[in-house]
Amino acid sequence: MKPFKSLYPLVTLVWLFLMLMLSGIVINSNINIAKDDFNDKTINLFNTVSDQVKINETIVEGFAATISAAGNRNWKQIREYAKQMLTRYPHIFNFEITEKIRHKDKTRFEHHLQTSVFKEFKIRQFTYETNRQWKEAATKEFYMPITFMEPFRAGSEKILGLDVSSSSFLMTSLKKAMTTHASISTMPFTLVEGDLAYLIYKPIVKYGIETTSHDHSYQLENSYAILVILAKSLFKEALTSSPEYQINLFHSDFSAGENKGTLFKSTDTQSTSLESLLFPKLIFYRKIDNNSQPFILSIEHQLGWDALNLWLLIIIWSAGFISFFVMLHYAKAHHQLSLQRLKETENLFYLANHDELTGLANRNFLLDRLKHALIQAKRSNTQLGILFMDLNNFKPINDNYGHAAGDQLLRDTSNRILSCIRTGDTLSRRSGDEFILILENIQDQASVKLVVDKIKFAFDKPFSIDRKQLNIGISIGTSIFPIDAQTEEDLLSAADKNMYLDKQSSKSPSKKA
Repeated sequence: MKPFKSLYPLVTLVWLFLMLMLSGIVINSNINIAKDDFNDKTINLFNTVSDQVKINETIVEGFAATISAAGNRNWKQIREYAKQMLTRYPHIFNFEITEKIRHKDKTRFEHHLQTSVFKEFKIRQFTYETNRQWKEAATKEFYMPITFMEPFRAGSEKILGLDVSSSSFLMTSLKKAMTTHASISTMPFTLVEGDLAYLIYKPIVKYGIETTSHDHSYQLENSYAILVILAKSLFKEALTSSPEYQINLFHSDFSAGENKGTLFKSTDTQSTSLESLLFPKLIFYRKIDNNSQPFILSIEHQLGWDALNLWLLIIIWSAGFISFFVMLHYAKAHHQLSLQRLKETENLFYLANHDELTGLANRNFLLDRLKHALIQAKRSNTQLGILFMDLNNFKPINDNYGHAAGDQLLRDTSNRILSCIRTGDTLSRRSGDEFILILENIQDQASVKLVVDKIKFAFDKPFSIDRKQLNIGISIGTSIFPIDAQTEEDLLSAADKNMYLDKQSSKSPSKKA
């Protein structure tokens, strides 16, 4: 079996492992960069939203303070503040004021506003929750009509006189503002004009007047400053700056999936099922720390192929393939050099242990094999046979036909003996025309005689050398371990002696040219 046969697969596996590891490092780095970028952007968005809601709170509190300082219905000063804020903050739709009016004062109050503000002023109610139709205000203990608007757009006269207390969700926020004496927002709703908005209420407290002197019946302040904020304009610039994100801003009284509480929701980003399987989904979810506007910002982003530096990966794999072929080249050169050295080593081993002419084991290899065979025979308590063989009348062949013919005869002789023995038996050429055979694991002397007879029978057939038929006989001497001897030297000596006895008793074969 040739060594290094698994070198190429090993080089390929090592290369593939290194490439996958390097690609994994790059991909992991890209994903971490994408995560850091997501965290930075979401924190910036969150801070932007937080700052904006704080600004809203400051604006409505400033509006309430302006109303309080300006005095009752000093519209000029109040409108001046509102106009300045509207110019600076386009997300503000309206500044409004609502006042608490007792039922007994309703007619007188309507007449006063008709002469001083708008001739068709009338306290009415609007059903936000149901069919959204205008109708006369129902008779009740008090009303909370809107008495001031800035700006006063075309069609805004419809809103003047709107009884805020006629809406249950608006009244809930009013009562909460009264309880906390702080700014309180409503849930998002659709304005009469059709835009999504929410209101921020701020109770108006007159400076220098004790709260006990206020009319606090029905658990409400006498008047409230109202800031009407358009949801679509409030965070549009900030929240639409990252179209790859799925952003949802909603009131904390509702869940993320309820449209009723949603202030802003971006369309879903498209990602493949494979991207969802291979890449993580990044999620940001945090409540804004603001009592007046308790909003929750939810941001999701499914990472995909665009998170990867594909050009860098292409460069890495391109360089990797080049390095792979370079590695294969050097591996091939190393493999060939190793095979050449191994072949040279095998050749040296073969030359050191085999006869150059016949390819049989030489004397050194024979002695080594005999030594190990004796150890095995002693260990397994079996017999071992030695055959010492010598060709009859070999010298005349060399003399009459030349050394080339003699060499060919020796090669044919080794092949003929090999055809008579087992594969595991060791045949060696000792020197000249002498051959020695080691028979391992034999049963008895008869087994040795059987091999001797088989070899001699094979030599009855003439050899064909240079188109000449030559009859060559063979003399064979045997020895058996442990019957004839106990050591290698003694076994070989005994077989040698028996070979000479056999040669003397045999007749020389006739030679025909």
